[in-house]
Amino acid sequence: MKTIIKSTGFGLLFILLLTGNVFSQELPKAPVKGAGKGMLNLSDKQKEMLKLRAEKVKAFRAEFKSSISQKQKDIFGDPRVMPAERMKAFRASLTDQQVAMIKSHREEMKNMRLEFRATLTPEQETIIKRNSLFRRRMNSPQNMNKGMQFDV
Repeated sequence: MKTIIKSTGFGLLFILLLTGNVFSQELPKAPVKGAGKGMLNLSDKQKEMLKLRAEKVKAFRAEFKSSISQKQKDIFGDPRVMPAERMKAFRASLTDQQVAMIKSHREEMKNMRLEFRATLTPEQETIIKRNSLFRRRMNSPQNMNKGMQFDV
């Protein structure tokens, strides 16, 4: 009985000393954002264009939300209907003014995107293409279903 208590006591003491040393070590510092080779360095004009785009998207969302009627809001609040059917019903309930608003917003965003792409340098284009290709690969259905697999 005494040997069990002694061995358990020494085991706990050893674990406490070991964990104390592990936690007392300094953790490595996080890498500096924007310092990597594949990071995109934007000019001031490009940053301003992206800010303007974000502001326009925010303004459009606020304007569109204010144009939604109570009946349209109720369509989204009905839990008995499947989400795809809710979206279909909501789209069918849009007024001509709301449809025109969406189309003009899409066209404006398309023009802004083309204008932004015209300002990109060849180096920026290759970085964007590389990053988007990596994102597509990581989000592909093959990678989403694999999870972690180990070779035995």
